[in-house]
Amino acid sequence: MLVPAALFTAMPYLDPALKVTFLDVGQGDSAMIELPHRRAVYVIDTGGLLRFGTEEFRMKERPFEIGRQVVVPYLKGKGISSVDLLVLSHADADHAEGADELFKALQIRNLHLTPGSQTTPLMQELAKDASEAKLSYPISGSGWMEGQTRFHYLSPADAEYSGNDDSLVMLLENNGFRVLFTGDLEMAGEKKIVEAYSGELAGLTILKIGHHGSKTSSGQEFLEAAMPNLSIFSTGKDNRYGHPNPDVVERFQDLNLPVLNTAESGTIEVEVVDGEWELRKMR
Repeated sequence: MLVPAALFTAMPYLDPALKVTFLDVGQGDSAMIELPHRRAVYVIDTGGLLRFGTEEFRMKERPFEIGRQVVVPYLKGKGISSVDLLVLSHADADHAEGADELFKALQIRNLHLTPGSQTTPLMQELAKDASEAKLSYPISGSGWMEGQTRFHYLSPADAEYSGNDDSLVMLLENNGFRVLFTGDLEMAGEKKIVEAYSGELAGLTILKIGHHGSKTSSGQEFLEAAMPNLSIFSTGKDNRYGHPNPDVVERFQDLNLPVLNTAESGTIEVEVVDGEWELRKMR
């Protein structure tokens, strides 16, 4: 009886594939990166619920928890009990509210926050649960290598936090496979990245579309600089914002850029071996 359990436990460490997963967290963002041979596990954003007119994220009991009921079960279902790095792109509830549940259920070794966001109410509340993690505030130009995979932050350029355009924007590169995680970056932030990193943008494999397809993001200049092979909207089905905006969808169509939406496809898993990638939709 112990043999199947041992094989299940060992399999991820024998697997040479890089895995990038865009979780279906409704109207929010969450992604997971699993490096080859499970060398490391990273989570970028945790989803969460936008709660208007109150500070309900402070309540101990909530009717529904994205982190506890969606993200944590997905990770544990993969046999993951610890996360090497949690990146919270910025201090919006639909990207970061679920983080407290991850800290309660899993071991989080490192936490990256966009500089200045630590003073926001949401992040101050999170600090009570996040004390175990080593905290960093990366800016544009910082990065690291893990095995054959490179991670590079393209934004923000300073330590003053003003919202969406100060989202942590991270580029992953592995043997020609390249993914850009954009948080809620808007057109002003996109313009800065194009000016500073146009060469690194060119020929993206996958773009996680900024701000859920809001009309304030995914500008023409930015898309023409990146020309991703696949772009992914992370939205809730029939969401109140009308995301993705029809004008943004049309922009992708005019450039012949394929798109998927978690609202329609569910969780989207991508496996990469030697630069070749395969995609699986969970709905």
